[in-house]
Amino acid sequence: MAGKIKHNKVLTVLYIVAIALVVIAAAGLLAYYLQGGVNSSLSVSIDGKTLENGSSVGVLASKSKINVEGAEEYDVAVYACSVENDFAFTVDGEELSWSDIDGRNLTAGFEIERAEDGFTISYGGIEDIISAAQGGAEVSVNKLSQGDIFRLSVTSEESRTDLYFAILTGVFLDKTEIIF
Repeated sequence: MAGKIKHNKVLTVLYIVAIALVVIAAAGLLAYYLQGGVNSSLSVSIDGKTLENGSSVGVLASKSKINVEGAEEYDVAVYACSVENDFAFTVDGEELSWSDIDGRNLTAGFEIERAEDGFTISYGGIEDIISAAQGGAEVSVNKLSQGDIFRLSVTSEESRTDLYFAILTGVFLDKTEIIF
C-alpha cells in the first residue's frame, strides 16, 4: 500500500507540472498573437532613412514616398500643428491663425496613395490644403511661416509614429521639364 501512495504522489506532481507547462505555453501563444507576431513595431522611413516617433522631416516634398514596415494594416492622417510657427490666413473672409486650428485633421487636403510597401503623399499649396479640409472654402494666406506646421500620424493597432513636416512653398523648376 505504501508503494501505491508514493506512485499516486508522483503522478499528481507530474500532472501539476504538465498542466503548468500547458498554461505557460498558452499564455506565450496568446502574447505572441496579441503582439502581431515577431515584428510588432511600426517602422516608417523616407529615402531609406528610418524615422523615430516625433522626428522632424523638415520640408516634405509633394509626391514623397513613405515606406511602412511592421504593420499590414495602418491608418495615415495629417494634422495641423505647431503654435510656434503661427501665421494668419482667412477662410471665407474669417481671419484665423494657424494656432486656432492646431490639432485639426487636415487629411482631406492631401492625396495619400497606398502601395504595397507604404504610401505616397501629395499636396497642392497651403491654400489648397486648408480649402479641401474646410469643404472647399475660399482660403487666402499672406505669408506662410517657416518650420514644421503639419503632423503626419501613421497608426497601427500596436503603435503610432508621428512625423512633423513643412511643405514646399514658392516657385520651383522641374529640371526634367526645362527645354532650351
